[in-house]
Amino acid sequence: MIYLLWSCMFLFTYVCGRGFLLVADKRKKKESGYIDAILTGVLIGIGACEAAYLTALFLKWRFAECMRLMRILFALLFVLGLAVCLWDRARQKRVPVKLYKEDGSNRTSYYLGFITLVIIVIQFVIIQVNEHVYLDGDMTVETVNTLLYTDRISGIDPLTGNEIENGVPLRIQILCIPALYAFLTETFHMSTIEVVWQGIPAFILLCSYLAFWEIAKIFFPENNIRRNLFMLLIAFLMTVGDYKLGMDGFLLLQSGFRPTAVRALVILPFAVSALFRKRWLLTCMCVIAEACITWTLYGAGVCLLVSVGILIVEKVLKKRDII
Repeated sequence: MIYLLWSCMFLFTYVCGRGFLLVADKRKKKESGYIDAILTGVLIGIGACEAAYLTALFLKWRFAECMRLMRILFALLFVLGLAVCLWDRARQKRVPVKLYKEDGSNRTSYYLGFITLVIIVIQFVIIQVNEHVYLDGDMTVETVNTLLYTDRISGIDPLTGNEIENGVPLRIQILCIPALYAFLTETFHMSTIEVVWQGIPAFILLCSYLAFWEIAKIFFPENNIRRNLFMLLIAFLMTVGDYKLGMDGFLLLQSGFRPTAVRALVILPFAVSALFRKRWLLTCMCVIAEACITWTLYGAGVCLLVSVGILIVEKVLKKRDII
């Protein structure tokens, strides 16, 4: 079932993201690739989950009703995305566009890409072995099980199963990641551990490298060797960074299911790449997605701060004629 989970997640994100970008890019006559489509679909999926979760939270629904609404929203988004994709395909025959000039076929580029791929496969295996999950201070699995077993949106202590006397702060209640994991667990009839410790981290692993590849294409638009060298460096740093809590490599290999990992490894790199390409809508979607899964100061999270910081630096450099 875990292969079906991965297939459905990538299919949903690609179709929804592709359909959205076809509509969003139409006026500006921009062309988005499959990586943009998948990562945009991730943001759309988070937004749909948050919409269903907030509706259930404020209307005081049972969690089963929340999952029913999620299924409707996900199905609707998929059908709409698929309809837009089919309409665009029928409307015109697209000629493949070569976005980046190649340096010529040389073995160095292929060797770098192959080594990077080997490292990614090793990281994937490490995640699937499931022996290096860092759980200190984490209650994701317990929270997901509590949602499924009690059929309650909030107010239940995941450790004891009792009612929380003082209630749960709203800034914590609105975070939708446990609800999304519970939805996937119930929909695909898998155990919570399979979804949370294996399925989601592997998906985040692949999406993370897709996001960093977008940054590589921005930094080295016409040099394939440097792009692959950049990705090899990222893969190497992720591997050696596994030794210490708080490092991106540690998040990737031992806590890929945590919202902070999704933010640091997928949403933030994608926000940076979108910002450099002047894709303001995608940048705003990244900021909103972060607010849906991690605690932020009224929406002012890491993505917003980094985006504002980059814009300020760029403006100062332009003013001084440095760039």
